[in-house]
Amino acid sequence: VRFGSRRCYAKELHRAGIAVVAVLYHPTHHHSGLPAVIARHGGWLNASTAPAFAAYSRHCFAHLGAHVKTWITVNEPGNVRLLDGLRGHDGMAYAAAHNLLRAHAAAWHIYDSEFRGRYGGRVSIALRADWAEPANPYAAADTAAAERALVFQTAWFADPIFRTGLYPTEMRAWLEEREATRLPSFTEQEAGLVRGTGDFLAVSHFTARLVRHEQRNGTGYEADQEVRSSVDTTWPRSPSGAAIFPQGIRKALRWIARRYGQSLPIYMMANGLVDRAALHDDARTYYHQSYINEVLKARDLDGVNVTAYFAWAFRDRFLPEVGFFSSAQSGSEAKQSAKALASIVRQRGFPGGASDAAASTNSSSSCVPCEFLLQRKPLLAFVAVTLVLVVCFASTAATLRWCRSGRPPSH
Repeated sequence: VRFGSRRCYAKELHRAGIAVVAVLYHPTHHHSGLPAVIARHGGWLNASTAPAFAAYSRHCFAHLGAHVKTWITVNEPGNVRLLDGLRGHDGMAYAAAHNLLRAHAAAWHIYDSEFRGRYGGRVSIALRADWAEPANPYAAADTAAAERALVFQTAWFADPIFRTGLYPTEMRAWLEEREATRLPSFTEQEAGLVRGTGDFLAVSHFTARLVRHEQRNGTGYEADQEVRSSVDTTWPRSPSGAAIFPQGIRKALRWIARRYGQSLPIYMMANGLVDRAALHDDARTYYHQSYINEVLKARDLDGVNVTAYFAWAFRDRFLPEVGFFSSAQSGSEAKQSAKALASIVRQRGFPGGASDAAASTNSSSSCVPCEFLLQRKPLLAFVAVTLVLVVCFASTAATLRWCRSGRPPSH
C-alpha cells in the first residue's frame, strides 16, 4: 500500500484543525475491495484473511498514526452478506462475518500493544443501526420481530465486542429453534480476544422500517430472521425513496445505550440522505435538522453518551469520481443544507426554543399508543369520514321515515 498522498492529506487536515477518521475496510465499497489474490482464495470465507488484514492494519497504523487518531477497522461489516457469492447461501454470510470479527479484534490488539502508547488514538468498528418499528405495537409477534431485526443487524457484531465475546444469545436460540446451526462459535480463547476490542461504538443510521413477523421457508441471513419490512405511508420519503422518520435515530440510540450501557461513547459515523438538488436541497436540510435534533434529545434528555456526529455526505459524491479536483471551471457553492449544518455547529445546537420543543416532545415520543395512532393518520381519517357518512345517512333515513309516517322517530 502506498501512503504518500494519504499521508499528505491527513497531515493537511490535521494542520487545519480537522480531526481525521480513517476507515480500513468497507465490504461493499467499489474502491476498497479485497486484493485479488485474497479474493481468489475465498476472501472472508478463508480464515487466513484475518491475519492478512491484521498485517495491513499494522502498515496503516505505522504510516498514518501520527495524524490519524480515530480508526474504524470495518465499516458496516453486516454488508459482507451482500458480496458476490454470499447472497442467499446457507451459513456463508455468518462464516464471513465471523472472520471479519476475528480480523477486527486482531487489528485492535495490534494498535493497543504497538501504537496506542505512541499515538494515543482509538480504534473501533462501525455498525449499521437503522431502526425497526413494530408494525403493530400491540402484537407480541411484531414486537419480537422488530427486536429480532435489531439483534441480527447490530447486536450480531456489537455483542461479541461490547458484551460477552459471544454472539447474541437471542440470535443463537432463534436459529437453533429453526433447526439451523449456521452461526459459528468462538472458542474461549477467541472470545477473550474479541471481547472489549472497541474504544467506542460507531454506528451509522439512515432510515427506519416497520417490521412484522412472517414465517419464511428459505435459508440464509434474510430468511432466518422471519421478518417482513414495510414503510408507513405517513412517513416522508427522500428523493431516492428512503423513509424519513427522525424519531428512529433517537430510539436506536436509546436501544444501544440500554443494551451496552449509558457510559459507552457512541459515534454517529454516518447520517444523511441523497438529494441531488443543485442548491436548494430542502429534503436534506429538513433531514439533518430533524435528525440532529433527535440525536441531541438522546444525549441531553435520555443520557445517551453521543460524543461525535458525522453528516453524510459532506459534498457531492460524483466530483472525485470524474476527476473534478481543482479546476477553475468547476466552481462550487455551499448548498442550503451545508449552511444549515454550519448554523447548527456555530450555535452548538438549536438555541431559542429547541430545548423547549425537545422537552415537550420527550414524553410523547415514548408513548407507544400515541405513535401507533399518529403513524396511521390516513386510516384514522378514513374511519372518521366513514363514521360521519354512516351517521348522516342514518339520520337522513330516520328523518324521511318520520316525514312519511307523521310520527317522530323512536329512540
